[in-house]
Amino acid sequence: MNSRWSGSAIGRVLSGIMLIAMLGVGSLQAASLNLVPGTPNLVLFSGSLQYTGATGALSITGTTMDLDVNGSGFVPVAGGNFSLNAVLDGSGVFQSGTLVATGTTTDPGFPGATLLTANLTDFGFAGSGGAGIFEFTMDLTGGDMAAYGASGGVIASTFNLSPAAGGNWDSMLDFQQNFSATVNADAFAPVPVPAAVWLFGSALLGVIGFGRRQKQRI
Repeated sequence: MNSRWSGSAIGRVLSGIMLIAMLGVGSLQAASLNLVPGTPNLVLFSGSLQYTGATGALSITGTTMDLDVNGSGFVPVAGGNFSLNAVLDGSGVFQSGTLVATGTTTDPGFPGATLLTANLTDFGFAGSGGAGIFEFTMDLTGGDMAAYGASGGVIASTFNLSPAAGGNWDSMLDFQQNFSATVNADAFAPVPVPAAVWLFGSALLGVIGFGRRQKQRI
């Protein structure tokens, strides 16, 4: 017995899939972005994170960096300078930001003195106890890393949180007060597509394929 899906039925299914995907993406962005470092990967060691609650200004800066271009190992960056500047609102919601990293390496894949320039596009945070993870997605605008992809990400792991507040991020999640921390950060390209987007795409293709099969049976 052949069955037929009406346009309205397919529309309801697609609407449900889109809602699930949107909820999934939203929940990731509200907390952690769940980024995974890729290559090229520029690593900042013992950088400084500063946040001003009154203005929402957040910065990550440092000079000690290594670079892994293709997963074969790290080489040091000479004369390095890493400068990330972002603006958040009073609840930690991303507003704007940029990243510039300069320095020279012996890797032929990065021959210039500008490693990367980028516009930040989103922010995520996860923190509990004394450990905090700050994440950003970015659109690459220049530097040698831009040759490897149009988008990328930053993952900064914090320690030595100050003011200590018992050394606990749980009391600082409102982003209303000043704080600082030492960070190790990965800046990399390209950035992986969130799992919820893959889920939506796979489900959408499945529904389209099912509809075509039903049409062929009619």
